[in-house]
Amino acid sequence: ATDANGNVGTSTVTITVADTTAPVVTLIGSATMTLEAGTAFVDAGATAADIVGGDLATSVTGSVQIYVPGTYTLTYSATDASGNTGTVTRTVIVVDTRPPTTLTASVNPATLWPPNGAIIPVTVSGTASDGGSGIATLKWEVVDEYGTYQPSGTVSVAGNGPFSFQVPLLADRLGSDKDGRHYTIKITAIDRAGNSLLLAHPLVVNVHDQSGN
Repeated sequence: ATDANGNVGTSTVTITVADTTAPVVTLIGSATMTLEAGTAFVDAGATAADIVGGDLATSVTGSVQIYVPGTYTLTYSATDASGNTGTVTRTVIVVDTRPPTTLTASVNPATLWPPNGAIIPVTVSGTASDGGSGIATLKWEVVDEYGTYQPSGTVSVAGNGPFSFQVPLLADRLGSDKDGRHYTIKITAIDRAGNSLLLAHPLVVNVHDQSGN
C-alpha cells in the first residue's frame, strides 16, 4: 500500500497447497463372492481416482486358495503422489458342496480258502478323486452274510489318487453252506468338506473253494 507521500508498505502471506485426500478405490464386481472349490477364481480388480492425480493404478494383496474351503480377503490399494493411500476389500468365500467325482476299487484275494478260522487280511485298492477340496478319508464296512463278523473302519488318505488298505476277514463258513460265506465290503470316499461318494458296486469276498464241496 502507498500513502500520499509515496511511502510503500508491504506484507506477505504464504499459501500452501496440500493434498491430504486419499484416492477413492472402487471394486469392479461384488464386494462378497462365493466360489465353489476347484473353480477358477477370476479377479475383476478395482479402479482408483484421485482429485489431483486423476486415474491411478491399483495393486492387490491377499490370495484365494481355490481347493481349500474358507474365507479370504483381498485388499486393493492405490497411492497418490502425496503419499495418500486409499483401500477397499473384497471377501471371497470358497465352499465345497459337491461330492467326490470318482471312486473305483477292487479286492485281492476275492476267495478265502481253507475255512480254518484264521483272520485273513484282504487288500482293497483303487482310485478316488474330488474336484474340490480333495479326498480326506475312506470309510469301509463289512456286511457278513451270517451277520456275525462285520468289522469297519476309516483310512486317512493324502488326497486324490490311488489308495490301498487292508480289511481283516474271518476265513470260516458253515459246512452246510455249499455256495460259501459271502462278505460284502462297502467303500465310501469322503472329501475334506465332508461330502461323500459310495462305491457303486460293493466288493465281494467268498470263503469258498469254488468246487461246491
